[in-house]
Amino acid sequence: PVYQAVQSGNYQQADELLTQETRAAEGNEHLLYLLDKGLIAHLNGQYAISNQLFEQAVQQFEALDYISLTGTASEWVLSELGQPYRGEDFERVMVHYYMALNYLMLDELEDALVECRRINTVLRELNAQYEQKNVYKTDAFVLYLSGLIYEAMGATNDAFIDYRNAYDTYTSDYAAFYGTAVPSQLRDNLLRTASALGFDDIANTYAQDLPGSIW
Repeated sequence: PVYQAVQSGNYQQADELLTQETRAAEGNEHLLYLLDKGLIAHLNGQYAISNQLFEQAVQQFEALDYISLTGTASEWVLSELGQPYRGEDFERVMVHYYMALNYLMLDELEDALVECRRINTVLRELNAQYEQKNVYKTDAFVLYLSGLIYEAMGATNDAFIDYRNAYDTYTSDYAAFYGTAVPSQLRDNLLRTASALGFDDIANTYAQDLPGSIW
């Protein structure tokens, strides 16, 4: 019923239904409960409340990681169903995506940038865990997003750096592994900031690679 309410756009009803799930709120699904509550609050336009819930989820991620590292073998012989939900890797990244978007909606640009950096920290930790064998090493969209934030703050040079890194990631890893094209607006922003900074040689090089861009 909660997901049905979300799909139909009844976010207030979804929140009320989820709040009634006291067993999920207090049991092994507490982390999932916080993630769902945070997402519903975001969809409902309650951005500050959403970030409070997501921050609790981040703390829960860290607490569960600590327990798994310090627990004895006998404590973990229990069936997987008996374990607390520890979250998926993608959820550890997505929670900061939503927090960044929440801060943007609250016009708190510095805090939104902090969340973009936290994504990079999470990705570094995950790649260390997988001995650098993970193909998801850098997030192109979060680089693009941080570039937009920097530009909104008037930091054109920082914006250009992130736009360029986002473009490089889209054209290398994302093209090879996901078949994801470079967003057209990113191409325009890359050329525009390079030109604004007087990097004419760089702008001309990118312009040759990106025919049809309007900047």
